[in-house]
Amino acid sequence: GLMMSPYYNPIRIDGDFADPFVLRFNGTYYLYCTDPTVRVRTSTDLLNWRNEGSSLDPREVNGLVPFAPEVIYSNGWFYMYTSPSGFGHVVLRSTSPLGPFVRVTENLGREIDGSVLIDDDGQWYFYWAGWDGIHASRMSSPTCTEDESLTGASLHGWTEG
Repeated sequence: GLMMSPYYNPIRIDGDFADPFVLRFNGTYYLYCTDPTVRVRTSTDLLNWRNEGSSLDPREVNGLVPFAPEVIYSNGWFYMYTSPSGFGHVVLRSTSPLGPFVRVTENLGREIDGSVLIDDDGQWYFYWAGWDGIHASRMSSPTCTEDESLTGASLHGWTEG
């Protein structure tokens, strides 16, 4: 028969890593996680990580914890999408993937765990988890969402419902 052996992931990073998101930019990987100041770690090989420190001042999200931060690069700006303690979403912006990120929108709503998709045709979409499933909205810019629709997709309990 086929012999199986355990696989051990060699990655060692100190700290908590809820809701991890990795951005690859100019050959460097940037790891963002739920954290009061969204500390950033960097790597060039995905094995060895360096703590680069905080990427935002907690006052940018009214002292709440930025849940599930994701960062997108567009036209010289890095946009961070995050849900302050699970209460809607805000967009922050920086000229560096390390921050500092500064809030550029009011709360957009849209429940929790947002994610941006830029389609092949250049159209931006914002997806998020709602109590009744996964929702989507076209974006007219990196900071503006339009009408929303329910996608019909649900992961049975994972999407907050």
